[in-house]
Amino acid sequence: MDAVGWLALITGRTGISPARAAQGYLYEPDKFAAGLTEQPSELLSPLLVAA
Repeated sequence: MDAVGWLALITGRTGISPARAAQGYLYEPDKFAAGLTEQPSELLSPLLVAA
């Protein structure tokens, strides 16, 4: 499975429900463990919160 396919069933949230676990979801706190490299976005920037 390629890295993008691996990420599809990965969640960073602890406590996966039994229904999600039955669908194949796994907990992984480090999504870059799939062998991906973090890079800044060329097209998008994160939204900022304004008060």
